Amino acid sequence: GGIRALGLNESRMRILVDIGHPAHVHFFKHFVWEMEKRGHEILITAKDKEVSLQLLDVYGLKYVRTGSYRKGLALKAIDMLKLDWNTLKVARRFKPDIFMSLGSPNAARLWSPKSTRAHSWKKRPGGRPRGFLQAYPEREAG
Repeated sequence: GGIRALGLNESRMRILVDIGHPAHVHFFKHFVWEMEKRGHEILITAKDKEVSLQLLDVYGLKYVRTGSYRKGLALKAIDMLKLDWNTLKVARRFKPDIFMSLGSPNAARLWSPKSTRAHSWKKRPGGRPRGFLQAYPEREAG
């Protein structure tokens, strides 16, 4: 189970955690602290939604702000693409071994479409996965 089930080993990894909602801060904070304690390099990307950034600040978690959503359905749809693009640009610079997100699987899939692995932790009504984990054990350096 765990990291080994993804085809990764316990050596130092680069892990990108994407925060899209205040609840995601609470969901990932203990994971981030534990992985940092184990010596892994963590980068958090965060959308400016409600109190997400304030919670990250309160918990002392450093992050890269990727933008915010505007009001209105059409603008939110445009912003979703823009924010995923911003997250993808950060991922391209950081080159994570693991990309974790509960709300931005598109950016993770764009990062490494050949090695998409989705795991749902809990199903929502209608069968949509609630959690998403992206890993790329076969990603080549360079």
